[in-house]
Amino acid sequence: ENSFNILYFGSPLTIRGIDSLIKAVSIVKNEYSHVKLLILSRRRDNELSREELDAQELILKLGIEKNVQIISGFLDKDEVKKFIGFSDLIALPFKIVPSDVPTSILESMALGKTVISTAVDGIPELLEDNRGFVVKQNNEEDLAEKIVFSIQNRDLTKSMGKKAASYMQTYPRWHNVSENVISEIIKVFNTGRRGVAL
Repeated sequence: ENSFNILYFGSPLTIRGIDSLIKAVSIVKNEYSHVKLLILSRRRDNELSREELDAQELILKLGIEKNVQIISGFLDKDEVKKFIGFSDLIALPFKIVPSDVPTSILESMALGKTVISTAVDGIPELLEDNRGFVVKQNNEEDLAEKIVFSIQNRDLTKSMGKKAASYMQTYPRWHNVSENVISEIIKVFNTGRRGVAL
């Protein structure tokens, strides 16, 4: 209860910024020893074990094993939700986003948590208007600065999470998106058929 709990969840690949986050926590720990980072390393057996080992080696090298814990493997949705709920801040500092906006950010926002992420893909638009923090990618100093700000301003950080949850209430649901796409396809199809001479 006395610690400031940061959660990272996802693959242990460095393109997701896990190394930058570990280094940032090392910087923050010097002033705020109660900072804790929990990494839910989503990987299957015999996959990404080297990447996870690299993260563990970095933790040991920086001497922050009391501040960082890795839980390896796939957790079910309810377990992940519990970890998100327990956290003070969600840190997902992507260096590259290989697909669409990460659902991990959307899920965290929907649960009323403040997310700290990077200025790649469509992430800044999601977190603008004080719905979260955006940092430079691959920049542990910038990341550490925002973590310190969150520790020093817990009430503001919580209110940002509430704004994020409120925003997610207006965010399009998958079934609405699919209905809109189907509607547009039908319009195009019908327009094309009307133009065909019989």
